Amino acid sequence: LGLNGNCYLMYENTINNSAQLTTQFRSLAASTQYDVVKLNLLGDTTYTLSEHIWEDQEWYYASRVAYGQLIVNGNGAVIKCDGEEYLLNFMYIGREANVNFNNVEIRKFNHVFINQGNLLCQHCSFIENYAYKLDVYLSGSGAVIHNYNTAVFDYCEFTDNDAEFVGYGKAHMDASILY
Repeated sequence: LGLNGNCYLMYENTINNSAQLTTQFRSLAASTQYDVVKLNLLGDTTYTLSEHIWEDQEWYYASRVAYGQLIVNGNGAVIKCDGEEYLLNFMYIGREANVNFNNVEIRKFNHVFINQGNLLCQHCSFIENYAYKLDVYLSGSGAVIHNYNTAVFDYCEFTDNDAEFVGYGKAHMDASILY
């Protein structure tokens, strides 16, 4: 039993290809349950995401976890944006969500994470993520994470991530990885 006597289900899935990962992310984005979802990716596999599954007033996302817990065992797999370059954010994490990534490489997204929940990344690589925003707000910052709550990166590597703000002139953001 979970909090307040509620029952939680645990789902565990092995994800064989990009279409299956997109389907799983679509299901998570629509979920209002506090379930635990464990995804096992295949090593030496590249999963490409191009569909925006969820959007807020400002950005498009390839995935959203609003409730419950998501555990992704990457096994050395790569998740990358395959749409229009850098126009898709990878994952929105809601206030009531816990997300864990282990041993996965994430590349070529705008923001990788917009985090309002709890995020743990272990042995992950973040490569060539580029937060770009064209407006008068500082929302282009944080190529890997735009953080509002708790985020832990343990034994992670960050390579060629950048953030740029274009509004009243072009400026490189000092917080190109974390904002």
